[in-house]
Amino acid sequence: MEYLIVLLILAGAAYWFYNQDKCNRSPNNEGDKVLNYLNQHGSINVDEAKTIGIKHLRSVICKLKKGGKQIKNVNPLGQKAEYKFK
Repeated sequence: MEYLIVLLILAGAAYWFYNQDKCNRSPNNEGDKVLNYLNQHGSINVDEAKTIGIKHLRSVICKLKKGGKQIKNVNPLGQKAEYKFK
């Protein structure tokens, strides 16, 4: 019985890791959507991000920056953020 439980846990973990990797390689992830929008329009803000299905733009921008993309917020603090390539 204990072996069955361990086997089920390992199978679940393997399935989860497999799907995580598959999602990260997907060409339609949020980062790709934001990059495509930036390339087409030059900038993006929260309202525009919502139209392409992005709920948390700041989080997506942070991940893109950690990945090496040169993106900056062009609006002063206290205003709605607008992001552009540096």
